[in-house]
Amino acid sequence: MGKVRYKLLNTVAEIPPPPVGTLQEYIGSGGNIAMYFGLKKINPAYTGNCIRVKRSTDGATTNIGFVGENLNEAALVSFAQGADLFVMNIYDQYSSTADSLYQPYEGLQFKIVKNGIIIKKNGFPCLTADGNGECWMSSSFSPIIDNDAFSISTIVQSSENRDIITAGDGSGQTIANLKYTSTLDFQVKYKGGSVINSVSSTEKSGALSSIVARRGTNNSLNVMLNEGADYEQLDSANTTIDLFPMFFIGKRSSLPAVEYFSELIVFDTKVSDTTAYKVSIHRMNAYNIPYNAISTVSEFNFFDNGINVKQSSGLLDRLETKELLQFDYSDENGISVDYENRRYKERSIELECFSICSGLTDYLVKFTELNNFLSKKGKFWLVVEHEEIEGTPLLYNVISIGAIEHDKKWRSEQFVCEYSLQFIETRPVKWVFKKNSAGVAQIKFDTVDAILIEDLFGNATVFEGDDQTFEKTITASEFFVMSGNIDGVKLNSTNTSQLWKILS
Repeated sequence: MGKVRYKLLNTVAEIPPPPVGTLQEYIGSGGNIAMYFGLKKINPAYTGNCIRVKRSTDGATTNIGFVGENLNEAALVSFAQGADLFVMNIYDQYSSTADSLYQPYEGLQFKIVKNGIIIKKNGFPCLTADGNGECWMSSSFSPIIDNDAFSISTIVQSSENRDIITAGDGSGQTIANLKYTSTLDFQVKYKGGSVINSVSSTEKSGALSSIVARRGTNNSLNVMLNEGADYEQLDSANTTIDLFPMFFIGKRSSLPAVEYFSELIVFDTKVSDTTAYKVSIHRMNAYNIPYNAISTVSEFNFFDNGINVKQSSGLLDRLETKELLQFDYSDENGISVDYENRRYKERSIELECFSICSGLTDYLVKFTELNNFLSKKGKFWLVVEHEEIEGTPLLYNVISIGAIEHDKKWRSEQFVCEYSLQFIETRPVKWVFKKNSAGVAQIKFDTVDAILIEDLFGNATVFEGDDQTFEKTITASEFFVMSGNIDGVKLNSTNTSQLWKILS
């Protein structure tokens, strides 16, 4: 008989609390802000202006500063005098050597005031292309030495099949793009323009997005996308690129296509996953961009914690059916029963366990850890693996029930403690899929009733009706569990493996 391994995964989804302090204070030592071009004051030590604007009626220009942490809106409206205002410069709040983000040429400038009214998104001023097909700004980033690590963060909205932001050499040679199509692509290119690698994630058109892109000294590039509803980390393969110090943001033929733009931040290092997420949360909070909960997953391995399962029940037992729908017609003998639409009760699982304890202290440690884990809020996945079916575990979405009563049998200094763990699976009828490699997992299907598809990280989506598509971009192999009345599901296509379609 092969070895069976048991573990529990606990998933908790929590919305992070609002960030406190400035961005630099919030991320701490996670990265230093090298440059900031934006419509908010994020450097308390900065005493300069925010932007330089030009009036459409007479070409007059002026600098606009801040009131507190926000752009001086009263000064903008007063200077506009009912006309349009275009942005020539966004001044850098951090580097004394960096150029401003600028566009000196009329007809290529972003607009910030239209007919005397400030253009806003989510209640805050922002720059807009306003339908202009050629509209962009650029800056060198001399504070970032060529071939050093760096990260960029931006708040933008795009809805065109072109790039969002480009790092390039100033002569049309693209080095790295963030590109909007029906998905958001991060493409890494050689100086000559050949694509090395491309990855994608779902993006929502028509809303501001927070994007953090990172480049390490080993030339690996990462992208984090957070639009409030989605949070993805996308990693390209390690590549060798020759980075030139220039950013473009806006719209210029095949260069970036940005409809709205609020800020661009440059960090002097490739920030960690944690810092990138904190940057995104801080900036979304600053611009009133809603964000969902972040899921955390913790694991409790039975064997590693000294728990041995000697017997189990309920894992593969046939489920008890609910009472069949019956019809009692007065003009017929007996009753008529609906055999076609069987429904099943919850699954009850019991694991009879024992632990060998070296003494009282060991006993207390083992069971304190077990009790603390089972007391966690959120859902549990019971994962049962067998060496004969490596990579295809049995998965049960369970809650822990019942008391844990310990039967201790002493043997000198050591003793054996026997006990049972009881679980209930409330949605026991399911279909398990697995995508074995990084990429976009896709399942297309029709469903008569509402069904749920979830991963093991707390992400779940309800689907109902014909022509449904589930998609998720993943960086490693993942499982996806479809539960509900799956006898009413017609699978049309999938690039995943179908592991189990059982009453389990």
